[in-house]
Amino acid sequence: MRPAAASQQWLSLFARHFFQLVAAFYAYGALIHILNIASMTGFVWAEAPLKWQLLDIIYLVLDLVIVVGLLRRSWIGVLAFFLAAISQIALYTVFRDWILDVPAAFQRSPQDIAYLDGLVIFHIATCFVMGIATLVRRRVNLKLVEGSERSLVYKWPSNNK
Repeated sequence: MRPAAASQQWLSLFARHFFQLVAAFYAYGALIHILNIASMTGFVWAEAPLKWQLLDIIYLVLDLVIVVGLLRRSWIGVLAFFLAAISQIALYTVFRDWILDVPAAFQRSPQDIAYLDGLVIFHIATCFVMGIATLVRRRVNLKLVEGSERSLVYKWPSNNK
């Protein structure tokens, strides 16, 4: 095997395993949203602020699209990932006061609020590495259109591996 081919194979393997790891994190996130909706995380969901209820539903759907999309190696999973991650970064930084402006019964502890900082760091880091992994996958799987060296078409990896 040529060194370039071995390097491409290693990079492709890294990207695939990173996508699987991110899918696992977002499966955990989906589970948390399900537990929230089932009122199993410390508050009665039906009594929670409407914005929290809507965000639970929106991010449950996004998390599931991410998990399925990344495991199937679909561009939808990557797109949903960036949508979810960037919107959560915005929610937990720029719109933090709006998120935390809730009735007294739903006020969060300083530890819970500090946890949001950890989520921001997680999302920034995963966006950075996901961007690199996506570029790696794209580069490794780039195919030349037959008969034209200048025309490149991106081919997502097949699901039959």
